[in-house]
Amino acid sequence: MTHFAVLIRLLRDREAFLDEIRKDIKLESKVLSLLIASCTFFAIYGAIIGSSSSWLQMISSAVKLPALYLVTLMICLPTLFFFDILFGSKLNFRQYSALLMTAVAVISVLMFSFAPVVLFFLISIQGYNFFLLLNVLVMALTGLVGINLFYRGMRKVADDIANQDKMRDQLLKGRLVL
Repeated sequence: MTHFAVLIRLLRDREAFLDEIRKDIKLESKVLSLLIASCTFFAIYGAIIGSSSSWLQMISSAVKLPALYLVTLMICLPTLFFFDILFGSKLNFRQYSALLMTAVAVISVLMFSFAPVVLFFLISIQGYNFFLLLNVLVMALTGLVGINLFYRGMRKVADDIANQDKMRDQLLKGRLVL
């Protein structure tokens, strides 16, 4: 399965994708695929932002935008993971990383989907302040959607694991009859 096929599967069948994360199925390949797809989409959006200045700025922004998102993720990942454990999560580090990459991948896809709109305004309007505001709004909106998806995904996976643990405990105690 190609890197972009994993992303399309996440977008089309999020429930099954989250279920595979809960079951710890092929997490390394999912994280790698989502990472590659995210870097590509962030780079394209970054290139559009940078094209408002020069070719050199366009290339620089195509490198900086994916780096900004992914370095921030790497810095925050351990803290987020340990706080999640502190508050009772039973997810392992690989599952948590996969869930975070799903959010980052969705953010990158949404930014990529806004790229034609941003490019249109870049070409048609000469005001830098408007262009700056437009990009801030796009990044804020996509970030909110990504965080919401992450939160809902965490709740679903955590609830599924908790229900699975309850059923196992009841089965071991002889209270559940199959």
